[in-house]
Amino acid sequence: MLHDVGDVTIALVVVMQKFGFPDLSGGSLLEQLQRTRVVRCDEAPWRFLGLSLAGYNVLISLALAAIALWGVAAAWTLQLPEDSGR
Repeated sequence: MLHDVGDVTIALVVVMQKFGFPDLSGGSLLEQLQRTRVVRCDEAPWRFLGLSLAGYNVLISLALAAIALWGVAAAWTLQLPEDSGR
C-alpha cells in the first residue's frame, strides 16, 4: 500500500514508463520539444484528385443539405389542403 508521496511519485513514473510516456525531466523535456515535428494545420497532409479531406467534407455536406431541402420541398408540396367547410 502506498503511504508516502515519494512512493506515489515512483509508482506514477513506473506506470508512465510502462505505457510509453516520455521522460518529463527538465533537460530531456527541452530536447524532446526541439526534436518534435510540428504538424501544420494550414496544409493538407494528403489530397485525392486535388481535394483534401476538408474539401470532400464540404462537397458531401452540400449534397446532403440539398437532399434534405429536396425532401422538405417535396413534403411541403404534397400536403393535403385543409377542409375549410367544417
